[in-house]
Amino acid sequence: ILQVLLSEDEGLDTVDRTVNDCLAALELQRLRMAITEVDRQLPLATGVEQDELMMRKEQLSDEWRSLGGRGWAASRVRRS
Repeated sequence: ILQVLLSEDEGLDTVDRTVNDCLAALELQRLRMAITEVDRQLPLATGVEQDELMMRKEQLSDEWRSLGGRGWAASRVRRS
């Protein structure tokens, strides 16, 4: 298989892109789970805790968007 990839134009680039896309998908899944956990904790938090959770959620959502994530996480962040 390696010989086939080496003989093709951009053969290894495709593998590299596939691996990077898979790693990004795993990171998006981790971020989604972290945002869900923050959403679960928000109603239970008060004052400063809520502020800290909202800052954490904003940070996670920024990471989400930087990886090309759209929709779900980005739209759930409320900006004040």
